[in-house]
Amino acid sequence: MIFIRNKITLEQILDEKPTWIWLGANSGWWTHREDNLFSSKQFNKSGLPFPCGPRGEGLLTLEGAEAFIATAKKNPDHYGKSGIEAFLAAHNDNCVNVQDGLWCRWSMSEWYEYSNAIDRSRAQDVEYAIRMAIQVEPWEMSK
Repeated sequence: MIFIRNKITLEQILDEKPTWIWLGANSGWWTHREDNLFSSKQFNKSGLPFPCGPRGEGLLTLEGAEAFIATAKKNPDHYGKSGIEAFLAAHNDNCVNVQDGLWCRWSMSEWYEYSNAIDRSRAQDVEYAIRMAIQVEPWEMSK
């Protein structure tokens, strides 16, 4: 089940003054931290894995986090019924998939999927639901 955790806000992202944004070419997923990138099973000519999103999707790289976020704020209708909230839900820190007692960062292909996850997450205490699904203590969730 997909949950939106709301671990980071747009203001917190801008406070970090990131230079780069990485976003999924075929998903809504995005991040402003290089250490959030995943490694694909495909390799480039130098033998290094290509960076990718959490489901192995290819990435686009943009310079200018402030402009990226400002554009999103000016066009909330692009992100469906949840608007800018869906945009923020797609950030690496905020979207997780919980299945079979495990959780991982996640991405989805369509904005309505993020809106559905937002609605589902509002209906319950998300952190509690995740802890119960994977059976961990609260302090372990900060990882």
